[in-house]
Amino acid sequence: MATISLVMIVKNEELILQRCIDSVKNIVDEFVICDTGSTDNTKEIIQAHGKIFEIPFVNYVDTKNEALRKATCDYILLMDADEYVLHGLEKLKAYAEEGVNAVSAKIIEGTDEITVNEYYRNRLWRNNGQWRFEGPGVHEVVCGPGDITYAPEIKVRHDHNYRQNNPEIVWAKSLQYIDLLNMHLVKNPNDPRALFYLARTYKDLGETTKTIDIYHKYLSTNSSFLDERWQAAFDIVLCWKSIGEYDKAFEACDLAINIDERRAEAYNLKGLLYYNMHNWQKAADCFEESLKRPFPNNVLLFINPREYNFVPWDYLSICYDRMKQYHKSKELLGKYMEISKVIDNRIVENLCWTNRKIHQKIFMALGHTPEPVYGGILNEKGVHGVETTYIELSKDLVDLGHTVFLFCSCEEEHKYDGVYYIPYTKINQYISIEPDLVVASRWFNALRMFPKAKKIIWMQDALFRDPDDLSLYGQVDKIICSSKWHSQYIAERLGTMIDYKKVQVIPLGIRKELFAANIGRDPYKVIYSSNPDRGLYILIDMWERLTKAIPEIKLDIYYGWEGLKTWSNTAEWQDSVKNQQSNFLDKIKSFDNISFKGRLTKKQLAKEMLSASLCLYPNNFWETFCLTSIETQAAGVPTITTDKGALATTLNLDCNVLIRLDPYSKEYQDVFIKETVDLLTDTPRRELWSGRCREYVMSGPFDWKDVSEQWNALIMEL
Repeated sequence: MATISLVMIVKNEELILQRCIDSVKNIVDEFVICDTGSTDNTKEIIQAHGKIFEIPFVNYVDTKNEALRKATCDYILLMDADEYVLHGLEKLKAYAEEGVNAVSAKIIEGTDEITVNEYYRNRLWRNNGQWRFEGPGVHEVVCGPGDITYAPEIKVRHDHNYRQNNPEIVWAKSLQYIDLLNMHLVKNPNDPRALFYLARTYKDLGETTKTIDIYHKYLSTNSSFLDERWQAAFDIVLCWKSIGEYDKAFEACDLAINIDERRAEAYNLKGLLYYNMHNWQKAADCFEESLKRPFPNNVLLFINPREYNFVPWDYLSICYDRMKQYHKSKELLGKYMEISKVIDNRIVENLCWTNRKIHQKIFMALGHTPEPVYGGILNEKGVHGVETTYIELSKDLVDLGHTVFLFCSCEEEHKYDGVYYIPYTKINQYISIEPDLVVASRWFNALRMFPKAKKIIWMQDALFRDPDDLSLYGQVDKIICSSKWHSQYIAERLGTMIDYKKVQVIPLGIRKELFAANIGRDPYKVIYSSNPDRGLYILIDMWERLTKAIPEIKLDIYYGWEGLKTWSNTAEWQDSVKNQQSNFLDKIKSFDNISFKGRLTKKQLAKEMLSASLCLYPNNFWETFCLTSIETQAAGVPTITTDKGALATTLNLDCNVLIRLDPYSKEYQDVFIKETVDLLTDTPRRELWSGRCREYVMSGPFDWKDVSEQWNALIMEL
């Protein structure tokens, strides 16, 4: 059976010596604890375990070598008083039984929960007289012949707390180290190890200039110890950083990276420099680069494992928070908390903050509408455009994690697709919820009710008349419109009354899945899908000529006058709509190729569009976006229309016709008829355009999910 001698040199270690002894005594056969002049109870502790060896302190190399000569067992176990074995004691004994030459254990610094530094040190070797300490009198290293077994499973805690709680001891120890190192350097001025640890000691004392100079002298030597050279460059960074010399610190960071590109620490420190200057993107780039580096298990000198996960996760989460990329921030905080052994209140608070940003309380203030709005209405009948957008966006914002209240013309409170539908007349009952964001298009009173909330005006009307309260435009956080033309028209109408930087274009969307079906297309079916007063009357004025040119043509009309009737309950308006309808019906009596389909659900309308060949829309109205134009393109139906308002950006100009003429003029109608006839009779071109239209929408960001992501990004930025 292999025997083990515990060898130590100690002085005045009564507070910590017993802990060290207790951690190893179960495998120790001989205690060779050499006292170098204690004046406290250290000797009494030694005597309880055997003979007291008293030797004079010369330096750490010579004194430890003298202690080694007193050991008589097969193996020597070397410990310092401020160390104790945490894990792997039995494994250490097993290595001795196996007859290994030497064992290097992993020394760790920190607490049970958090390791801040680790490195390897030889702790067990054969007592054959060939192992001796070497070095410049301090920071000694034991050397001997044969292989060394590196054993990460054997962990020895190096506890700095005792000395750190006694600063006078640390100061005296550092001065002792400096004296010993300088004495050595008098005879060996270019000794790399002495220069390295002299610089490191000056660094501990805050002597930055001396530290940098000595480290540079060290780096000019022929030292080939990679870990040591990297540490020198890294410590130079810390010194320059501590005195605000950031340009020099960046240079030193690059030097450290060039020495050992595996190490994450230099990237983290470079990121911290940018972080301190609030350059969040460059800081994030550095921390991301750090995370690409796996922990290098073959580093023998000092390394902090937290630099390979917790440190970059922590700083990155803050960088992404500052850049308002809250989902990324939350992901990193989640990783941190998942593997952390301690509950860090700061991290918890940051996660709570991030969750509040990601999961906001949003009031969609649709307000009064001509027709009721309720959950599921889109599946039952056709719905006006603005109402549709509020319903669709609300649903997808819920899917993104927000809590959404849609205040609308519903009869009672209910929940559908995760959205809370609330009668707009009850909004006062929800003031205590304190929304994070209020969105309104026409109902501006709702914006005034929540002074703490962020506010968005979602412009969906063309703004042909001034709003009732122009001052509100200057008070909101954002003004959202749906197209480039709409944003420019707002600038024209409101001018200096608004901060144009607050205006942002976010398009509207569709549900692409509604257009996924493969339905046979009728080559002569054309459609009109909008309010009649926006172009249907003009189309009918051309219908006789179109029918003569293409007898097979047939027109399906969607929407009709039902929507128009809801705009006002006044007798004057109702009579106007009734007269429009009557005059129109008189005009088409002689045609048997026109069908009224009424207001269809989105699903039904998509099916109808998929079977059509053209959309004829001689528009006389400044569309702010035109959802129909996205729907027709998704269905593969080219549109012939007027180059007016937003249509030039909603429609793909490579597969649709936009006519830049007055839609009431003969010239316009001549061109419109010619383009219609040409497309209906040129099947290859029409099919080519159909494919282009479909590809344009189906491969582009036109789904409500795409639109809601843009809204979500905006919400995160507010």
